[in-house]
Amino acid sequence: MFTAEATSLKKTTGTALLLIDFQNEFTDPKGKLHDDVKKAMEANEMLSKIPKLVRKARDFGALVIHSPVVMKADQKFVDEFDLNGYGAMHGLFTENTWNSEFAKEVVPTGDDVILKNRTKFSAFGGTGLKEILESNSIKRIFLMGFLSNGCIEETARDMMALLPDMHIYMLKDGSAAKSEVVHLNATIVTLPMYGQCITCREAEKIIGGKHGSMRVAFQKMKAKLNKSAG
Repeated sequence: MFTAEATSLKKTTGTALLLIDFQNEFTDPKGKLHDDVKKAMEANEMLSKIPKLVRKARDFGALVIHSPVVMKADQKFVDEFDLNGYGAMHGLFTENTWNSEFAKEVVPTGDDVILKNRTKFSAFGGTGLKEILESNSIKRIFLMGFLSNGCIEETARDMMALLPDMHIYMLKDGSAAKSEVVHLNATIVTLPMYGQCITCREAEKIIGGKHGSMRVAFQKMKAKLNKSAG
């Protein structure tokens, strides 16, 4: 469905953000699945919080990974975890269409990693995500996107099994489901089985810890020296 190809890999601070399905199909009012998540997105203000978190994470040297859904025109979802019946729908996230493009709020930059050829709702299916995390010495990761009781849950479950030493954080105000009740149930009942559910603000504090602050200070000093030399 969706081979593990990534953009340039880089050494990081051991921290990664994983953005799952942040695409027009979900985030834009014209997307086919927008109405499914509209109330939950508006309630937690995720489309304003996530871009801010991503910018801060990049500043602190975290690896930003995007896991989009990209499908052929005649393909449908085939996954045993299809709780929302999307397998019965046609034309979702079709390749080379506006619907499958990244949401304007979180468009990848040159240093980001873009997973390709996903075969499951889980971001691990066919993408080489495990190898990417290991080769970049990632020890903690923050999951966000759609759906909290679907792709995020399945990804977290696989991650706990494949990378048992990984510190997994799921952003309860950085993800959404088809209803606020379903989302709340996921963040209170199911997701905590695989990691810790926190807010975007809490994630910012973790990412911007002691070592992150030192990195930003070094980058500013380096930029100042380069400017003086020029």
